[in-house]
Amino acid sequence: MEHTANGQQAEFLVMLADQADFGGAAALRTKTEKGRYVHGNTNTNSHGNA
Repeated sequence: MEHTANGQQAEFLVMLADQADFGGAAALRTKTEKGRYVHGNTNTNSHGNA
């Protein structure tokens, strides 16, 4: 915490145990459909419900 005192910045790396599977988005035709698929998949995966 002392590295960010007084408004200083610090770099950090986040390692995730799981990754969302976006492979199904390739089969969708429009950018809107792909966006919905990715958003839904990311949201589900981030809550541990994959």
